[in-house]
Parts: sequence; structure tokens; C-alpha cells
Amino acid sequence: TIGNYSVTEFDIILDGTSILLKIDEKYRYLLSPLNTDKIKAQLYESLESYNIVLEYNNTDNTWELKSSGLDYLDISQYLTLTEGDNFLFWF
Repeated sequence: TIGNYSVTEFDIILDGTSILLKIDEKYRYLLSPLNTDKIKAQLYESLESYNIVLEYNNTDNTWELKSSGLDYLDISQYLTLTEGDNFLFWF
């Protein structure tokens, strides 16, 4: 998003260790010094073999991570945890 506008047409360019977003020309008017602090981007990369779904909930304006066919993420499908184990999760 830029300001209060959703940018839905863009290309992702991988350049070494950098990720660049090239937005469609129709959104370029939003690129101004006034909007510099109002640019937000989220990148989600999924491996299809894991069958993890990331859906955007328009009602709550939140992202929901789910296991395929479920309304929640069942992490036990992807790793085994026993009492006392720790894991790090970034989102």
C-alpha cells in the first residue's frame, strides 16, 4: 500500500540480495515525498508442496495463515514438537 491506496499490479525483481518492487505506471502518481513514510509492503513466499495457504481477511484487515482445507494452521503437520521444545516463527 501507498498511503491509503492498494497497489495490486507490480513486478517483483530479485537483484542479488535485494528485492525490488516495480509498480505499474498507473500507481506512479503515488510516489511522492509526501508518501515516503506511508509505503508498506508484505512479501509471502510459499512452497506449494507444504500446502500452506495465506489469505487476506478484508473484514479484519489481517493475513490468516492456514493449513490446506482447514480454518487454522496446524503446525503439527509440518514439524514435530514435544514438551520443552522451542521454535522460531517469523511472519
